[in-house]
Amino acid sequence: MTKYNNLIYFFYSLSTSFFFFILLFLLINFEKALGFFSIFNSSTPSLVSIVIYLCIRKLNFTPSNTLMLILGILNDIMASVNLGVSSIFFLLIKLLTENLSSLNLDNNSQQSWFSFTIIFSLSIFAIVLINIVINLSIPDINPLLFHIGTTLILFPIINLAIDLIFFISKLIKTNP
Repeated sequence: MTKYNNLIYFFYSLSTSFFFFILLFLLINFEKALGFFSIFNSSTPSLVSIVIYLCIRKLNFTPSNTLMLILGILNDIMASVNLGVSSIFFLLIKLLTENLSSLNLDNNSQQSWFSFTIIFSLSIFAIVLINIVINLSIPDINPLLFHIGTTLILFPIINLAIDLIFFISKLIKTNP
């Protein structure tokens, strides 16, 4: 009987990972589509990093490192940038969020925004350092600051939307 339970658990985890991969892949394509709007012409917000953070912190779903690696490589190929940089960025977001979630911080919105700001800023700083070493040139700072700013502005909005969905679903479950 345990053989069948292990098989069911394997297919469940595989389908969950596949669904999460499709969701993140569509989100990456949505980010690329945002680049066609004139307001995001220089740099688009990183919605994928917000979703990775919120999945780990709110949904208790930790994506696999292999999933982050494959997703990052596909993102690098689509964006025609240095291969592996997005993978490192996604893995940094994931690992820093996991290490921060082990501290058992409160889940209020201010502390969540502050922890996301620290995680996102450290990850961006590491990626900028890697790009400086690879390209031997300092990148333009304006699109980078716009990228950080728009991502940090969108985080509380997305976080509030997820809280609203949880609240509505809790109301639906409690009312007969």
